Amino acid sequence: MSPPGRALRLQSRLGLRRVWPCSSAPLAAATLYLLFATLLPFREPGLHYDEAVFLHGAVHMLTSRAEPTFAHDRGSWIRLADRYWPLMVLPYAGSTKAYLSVVPFAAFGPSTHVARLLSTLMGAFGVYGMARLVEAQLGSRIAVAVGLAIAINPSYIAQTVYDRSGIALWMACLGVQSLVLIRYLRRRTAFSAFCFGIAIGLAVWGRVN
Repeated sequence: MSPPGRALRLQSRLGLRRVWPCSSAPLAAATLYLLFATLLPFREPGLHYDEAVFLHGAVHMLTSRAEPTFAHDRGSWIRLADRYWPLMVLPYAGSTKAYLSVVPFAAFGPSTHVARLLSTLMGAFGVYGMARLVEAQLGSRIAVAVGLAIAINPSYIAQTVYDRSGIALWMACLGVQSLVLIRYLRRRTAFSAFCFGIAIGLAVWGRVN
């Protein structure tokens, strides 16, 4: 048996193709989005308000254990294990992105281009997840059309790279929900339903409105 045949047989035994069947269309759409996104400047202009407000929690977690001295809503930070942790950025937006930013900021420093690289990867994951869901329900050809339409949309690219109103997190959450929904629609078990509920809950925490 050829190597591709052995790989397909192994996937079938593990149940991977039943749960996560996919072609190259979603990956191609996400890659195309990344190519266009890299044409935008990452270092300039500087962070605008929406970008900064979703990231200051990550910077504070890396530099201090105390309650933040900058303006924040009461109860938006909680004390646990002798340090303060962000819970909400705004009354209607959670601190999900702050936690996602901790590792990149710790590794490469809290800079504008690192923040925007993270936002770009989140936007790419959103494209990938949405294309996977369309492919699972409607086929590869429609997934190609939908994925490419999103990937080359100038508004989508600019809004996610510069994270206007936290849209990069919305799209990443939509990508997660799409992948988990594929699993639920194929298995329809209590556990897959629970995972889908968790994905929805994380998205609501990220931003309610």
